[in-house]
Amino acid sequence: MMWRLVDDFAPNLPTPFRKTHQKFIKAYHGKPRRQTRQSYCIDMMGKMFGFELGSSFVQKYFPPSEKYAVQDMIGHIRDTLHETLEASSWLVNITKTEAMKKVKAMDFQVGYPDFIKEQDKIDDYYKNVSILWLMHPYEVNAYTNPFDNSILIPAGILQRPHYDNSLPNLVFRALGAMFDSEGAMRLWWDMESQAEFDQRLKCVADYYSGFTYRGKQAYHMKMENNPEEVYMPGLQMTNDQIFFLSFAQNYCKVRRPETVDRYLTDSEHMIEELRVKGTLSQVPAFAKVFKCKSKTTMNPQSRCSLWL
Repeated sequence: MMWRLVDDFAPNLPTPFRKTHQKFIKAYHGKPRRQTRQSYCIDMMGKMFGFELGSSFVQKYFPPSEKYAVQDMIGHIRDTLHETLEASSWLVNITKTEAMKKVKAMDFQVGYPDFIKEQDKIDDYYKNVSILWLMHPYEVNAYTNPFDNSILIPAGILQRPHYDNSLPNLVFRALGAMFDSEGAMRLWWDMESQAEFDQRLKCVADYYSGFTYRGKQAYHMKMENNPEEVYMPGLQMTNDQIFFLSFAQNYCKVRRPETVDRYLTDSEHMIEELRVKGTLSQVPAFAKVFKCKSKTTMNPQSRCSLWL
């Protein structure tokens, strides 16, 4: 705890301390983190007045039309998940009903909290600080909160390359059993379904992970309502191929060796290359649209399936 305190406040200490801190950062990350005075001040502004800064961000980069478009897309994803659960062959009916109830009750918080659109309400927020969102609107991240059955997607991550409403629709992105549809902590799964799920989850853990097929289903559901698909000019690829390409593009990253070692030991996420390969190798549609040979890395003989 003491180290966290020192690490967080080192940039505010005199020059000798900042230089020592920079040496640590270089050893830890593989490069020094040199901030201009301007970027440092913006970072501090964000820590102390994140919603004030977020208000300026969404006014410029995330108009209401973008928020409505994302909410519409989420509606299709929710419908697809509901259908996937309904079609499950192994979930016992009582657990299946609870699961579908939880999906229906899930609260998707998109872009920003509405109060930041009005200066008076922002002022009131900082007079009587309450925790409404655990992230600020400009952050490039997202999270799920099992305690209130919600998913928060800030406006910051709803920008290129993760999302762009002006592009065609083809380009978009185990604690649950412990919390019910209202976020209360209780074990609502029946024993038979829980045992079967644990067995299926073991397959995922053994292979690495991979059950992201719902996004493509939601994409095709959306296309049924908007059949005039737009094609990407200059690319000799089908729209289904570009759908998977857009997923992989989100994780294009080059890491220094020092960062790779730290990421593999410290992060709750798999490193980017394996997040892509591990997921898409489990999606039969990927192998189909790219014509992958059978029994290869991206088209294995056996796959993991959680819900169906």
